[in-house]
Amino acid sequence: MRFLPRCAAAQYREMRLAGATDQGCVACHSNLKTRSGKLNVAAGVDSLSDHPEFRAVAAGTDPVGIKFNHAKHVGDLSQKCGDCHTPQGLAAAGPGKHVLARALMTIPTYAGTCMPCHALNFDDKVSDPAPHEKPEVIHEFVSAALTKYISAHPGDLGKDGTPGNAVAWVKFRVDSDEKQLWGTTCARCHDMQTAGPSGLPVVPPAKVEARWFTRASFDHGAHQGLTCASCHPKAATSTMASDMLLPGIATCQSCHNASRISSGNTCSTCHVYHDWSKEKGVDGKFTIDKMTGLAGRPHA
Repeated sequence: MRFLPRCAAAQYREMRLAGATDQGCVACHSNLKTRSGKLNVAAGVDSLSDHPEFRAVAAGTDPVGIKFNHAKHVGDLSQKCGDCHTPQGLAAAGPGKHVLARALMTIPTYAGTCMPCHALNFDDKVSDPAPHEKPEVIHEFVSAALTKYISAHPGDLGKDGTPGNAVAWVKFRVDSDEKQLWGTTCARCHDMQTAGPSGLPVVPPAKVEARWFTRASFDHGAHQGLTCASCHPKAATSTMASDMLLPGIATCQSCHNASRISSGNTCSTCHVYHDWSKEKGVDGKFTIDKMTGLAGRPHA
């Protein structure tokens, strides 16, 4: 079996579409108008130097819906950014996104990030922590765990001021444990709202963004030479999850400007100009043989 020659393979890997010039972009984007409705992008941008502030940054807050203290973790606990924020793979970015493998960061999760330090332990009689689920699921788990415990340890009935009846003992412990869970343990990260019809609290869902700049392409991998604090300096002093920690346009302009052309400062540095939602699968007409001029020659 013959393999594709190295030079041909390298040529294939390096095939690229020609980049659009800024002139091609600003021909329309220097004076955008709409026939009806409200224009939801900047009406005019002639260069990166006059690029408007990012919409998310201009909003000023992150509607994440949970509580988190970066300053506590980074400062007092000496944790590193990479302990919680790691690059995600291309497959996780989703089909049609056309972002590089290291472009986005994974969303920190309770199970994968928080649980090692913040297990939901609720009673010294039960070794297993409660699951990070809805209050209804937690309530069932706590009740079942305590019922199982007192069945195996009937001698604890009536001790330390607890009821002498198993059913009443379980209810007594559940009420005490859930008061601690809802009021302290869960409230550390969630705004526990007024109890619903079941008598259990309502927990607003978290809204953690996986990708903020949906109209642009950004790759963390291309910025590995920088420290996290270079672009996210406020993280070390942030005490609220609602703090907007994304870098503003001025941060980007400090490197991406005419005096540092190697960093790239064209429209296509950050913006794709093909509508990838119209992408279709290859029909097979243009094989690797034809693209490299090796048609009819066997290769692996």
